[in-house]
Amino acid sequence: MRDADGPPTDSDGQARGAEAPNGEESPRELEQLTELLTECKRGFRSDVAHLVDALDRGALLVPLKEPIQGVPVGEELELEEELSLVPHLVPDPAGQPFAVLFSDEDVLALVGAHLGWQTGDGDLECCTLPARIALQVAQQLLGDAKILGLVINPGDESELMLRRDELGSILQNKPIPLVGYVQAIPPGGDEKTLVSEMAEPPPAVVLDATKACQQRFPAITEINVTQQFNPERDLEPHLTLTLVVGNDPASQALDREAIHRYLVEQLDGKLPPPGYVDVLFESTS
Repeated sequence: MRDADGPPTDSDGQARGAEAPNGEESPRELEQLTELLTECKRGFRSDVAHLVDALDRGALLVPLKEPIQGVPVGEELELEEELSLVPHLVPDPAGQPFAVLFSDEDVLALVGAHLGWQTGDGDLECCTLPARIALQVAQQLLGDAKILGLVINPGDESELMLRRDELGSILQNKPIPLVGYVQAIPPGGDEKTLVSEMAEPPPAVVLDATKACQQRFPAITEINVTQQFNPERDLEPHLTLTLVVGNDPASQALDREAIHRYLVEQLDGKLPPPGYVDVLFESTS
């Protein structure tokens, strides 16, 4: 990983250096967000809602590339004017820059040491901000199209990556599922999924794909097209194909992964919003 230069950004809020004078804690107690960030890695809407609820009680750290003019290190101040920040950024493995925040000073210190971060020509300093304001700072940075997203606590088990739309939704107090995380978790039996018939006939491309699939794999006796919506996982209802196969050994021995790949290839880039389809298998009784 390497450091990437970040543009200056403005924000209102409290600021202090990486260490309080004489090692004392800040008189303002702000809730630690690390545990909630770890929970959010599941990606469920309810997990994100817990984080949203804590934003006005929590704090996040901004690693500084340049000192904050007029703000003494280690002193907490009530700022009535705009605070100009030049934060550090972190690159992904391809070298693309991400905005970065921390909920844990130890994680910040480890990342800063690994990347050789400094503040100006001196030791690394950070600014502690109320969590909502820190996220607003990150959102301003994401106004630069070259900055792809936000990562909180990089390299830690609580590391959380947010896309522009996800960060914007959180700041609007509208929790949404974090699709990149939730897709990695198989559905549980206790999850509530709403299934409905299509209000209109399925798109022709879907009907053509299901017909071609049955011709290619004759053991599939039926393909049902429905809409499904899981409020914990989905941003909006999406198409679902349920493939019915027999209980005989030949049907049960079907290469379901191959069938899934075939349908994905047939439908790739051709589906209506949200642009994806679930493929399920069901055995006849």
